[in-house]
Amino acid sequence: MRTGLWIPVEIEVLPLNLTEKVLLAEIVSLDRVGECFASNEHFSKLLGIRPDSASRMISKLKKLGYIKQTGFDGRKRKLTPVFETKSKTKVEPILSKVLSSTSNQSIPKSKSRVGDSAEAAFAISNDPIKKVQLNKNVQKSWEDFLEWSRERVTLTTWDIISNSKDPESLSGSGLLYWKNWICLNR
Repeated sequence: MRTGLWIPVEIEVLPLNLTEKVLLAEIVSLDRVGECFASNEHFSKLLGIRPDSASRMISKLKKLGYIKQTGFDGRKRKLTPVFETKSKTKVEPILSKVLSSTSNQSIPKSKSRVGDSAEAAFAISNDPIKKVQLNKNVQKSWEDFLEWSRERVTLTTWDIISNSKDPESLSGSGLLYWKNWICLNR
């Protein structure tokens, strides 16, 4: 029985429309509990769209590098998310990896079940920009980001990014792209 779908903050800030975000969240959710072998028909019923529209959205997510098709047996395809979220995966909680790398920082604890599973306070309090600065990789990461974003963003966003000296001077869509890029390149 389906109880709902949670959209992680890493997906929420991506430059996708809401339907594409829900589709990506569903793929991440199915992958987290096993493997994602869902059909276009499954996605179309979930999203209230036609199966061919679901197929086009999956192709777009593949092209943008958010998911990859890791298997196809002639009948079923296997979709796998390319990035990790801060919530638990099927292998191990990512929070435990972060705890070992941020031992000096205090991690907010929640007594509610929702706070424990969503880890929203943790995701908000540990900004990716600060994490990169702590690792002393800001300059290299900034140069890599400039190279990566040059061909992938609109002219207006590229103008914002290219006129910024460093990540801390970014705003608006440029800042969203930076945060997404950091999440994808951890």
